[in-house]
Amino acid sequence: MSSLQRLRAYAKELCEIAVKSGASKAKPIRAKQVIVDERVLLKCRYPPCNWYGQCLMCPPFTPSPQEFSRYLQKYRYALIIQYEFPYPHELATKIKGNGITLPDLFREMGHKLENSMDMAWKELHKIVTLIEREAFNQGYYFATGLIATSCRLCEKCDPNMPCKHPYEARPSMESVGIDVYTTVKKAGLEATFEPRDKITLTGLVLLD
Repeated sequence: MSSLQRLRAYAKELCEIAVKSGASKAKPIRAKQVIVDERVLLKCRYPPCNWYGQCLMCPPFTPSPQEFSRYLQKYRYALIIQYEFPYPHELATKIKGNGITLPDLFREMGHKLENSMDMAWKELHKIVTLIEREAFNQGYYFATGLIATSCRLCEKCDPNMPCKHPYEARPSMESVGIDVYTTVKKAGLEATFEPRDKITLTGLVLLD
């Protein structure tokens, strides 16, 4: 068995571990199938994201799309890991309501939306870091995990101070310029912007 065949087999094994650990879906893809587009960072700026420049795991502190693309070329496989979490009923009803805008939703139910996101994010973070650690322990020492949205390990990040969780904090896929929507869709997994009754967060583990 070639090294690439062993890596492919191990990537599938890691995906099985991810699902057993709580992921809703996990799928290995070739690293070259991960789509990087510098326009993703443009969307971090306009409309301005609350975490842009306010979190060490977000731009401009994270690798640029150009820099990350160079790193990505060194990897052969990537594991897409998704975690689904249902919205509370009241929140799901609001999201599906006619004419509801995102600013209105945050004004009316921002705390419930944030609480739901926090719970889902922590579960995804736990699974991604578990898979990264499993790969590292098996000799794939360049395994690197990426999570979704902004880092939520601290209630508030101070970008002028060292990270309080240097061994746990991970940047998001978006923060390094990954087009998550296109990458996930081309991999045959769920990707939609339409209001639904659940959150689907996506993380990634690079493997070589």
